[in-house]
Amino acid sequence: MQTKTDIIGMLNMVVSNEKGFRLSVDGDISEYKFDGETYDIQKIKDLCNFDYIELVYLPNDIIMIVDEEGLLRSKPYNFVASLIYQAAYNDKSLGIVGDAILCHTSRVK
Repeated sequence: MQTKTDIIGMLNMVVSNEKGFRLSVDGDISEYKFDGETYDIQKIKDLCNFDYIELVYLPNDIIMIVDEEGLLRSKPYNFVASLIYQAAYNDKSLGIVGDAILCHTSRVK
């Protein structure tokens, strides 16, 4: 499990557009390398087993790429991704299921 300091450091790297990260349902956070200037959405769909993506816009030009059909496919709850989303909007009524990619908005075209 990641500490609050780890998550804040990760978010700072995303805001400064240095790195993107994969947030796995098992709590693992790993760097997700850019495909040149932007991400290849098909590679993300293959890696995370998404049929359709949903872009979740967060403050400070951060985007979370998630599975549009995660609930329909009964994907497991993603604690770290949900924590980031809930803190961004001060709303604990919604959560994220399945793996997620967190990056700067300029990395998605």
